[in-house]
Amino acid sequence: MPDLYDINFDNQVQDLIPPDKRTTNFVTLLQSVAKPLQYVRDLIFDSYKKGATAPDYVAGVYAKYDQVVYNKSVYESLVDGNNVAPSDLTKWKLIQANFIGVDERILYNGGKLILEYALNKWFDTTFLQPPLVSDIYLTTNPTLLSVFRVGYSEDESSSVADFASSENVFNDYLFTPSIGLTINIPVAVFNALGADDATREAVVRNFADKYVITGVFYDIQTY
Repeated sequence: MPDLYDINFDNQVQDLIPPDKRTTNFVTLLQSVAKPLQYVRDLIFDSYKKGATAPDYVAGVYAKYDQVVYNKSVYESLVDGNNVAPSDLTKWKLIQANFIGVDERILYNGGKLILEYALNKWFDTTFLQPPLVSDIYLTTNPTLLSVFRVGYSEDESSSVADFASSENVFNDYLFTPSIGLTINIPVAVFNALGADDATREAVVRNFADKYVITGVFYDIQTY
């Protein structure tokens, strides 16, 4: 089904010109005037909304207006014969900070399967539907609380008998963070993220923190 915003301004120009005025020169003139509208529409409603279709950057020569994905962002060449990396903003223009379309990103959350999909897409690894295991996969760790608990339901609460309870009651509780989630990532992928483990972990957390539920502590393990 066509998108509401799927507009081809070249065709629109011809449709709006009276038939007796549709000469080649006149149509070409008005299409050139409408060209910036098509450019902006494509950036917003195709690349930003639906996701970039530009290829990953590889060293080579690019023409003016060529687009590439570099460090998860989308860049456009400003000159012909461009043979420098997109980190040079005198030759490239950043047009989109995230190559994943907003239509997709708004569906991401901290659910196991969805977060696994998001992580694998972001780090360019392979996502597989269960029971197969993705390259980056999540492990849910049991949380053991050794204090008396009163929860919303009976299953979440401690039990009480005539002379004992399932857990102890204290005046002051001291909790250490419990790692409820582990992000498992291939060691080669992890090592490629930075020069040291602190930088690599920061890269993973910079993405995962957007979606892991607040209050859930997690760690990152390589395999």
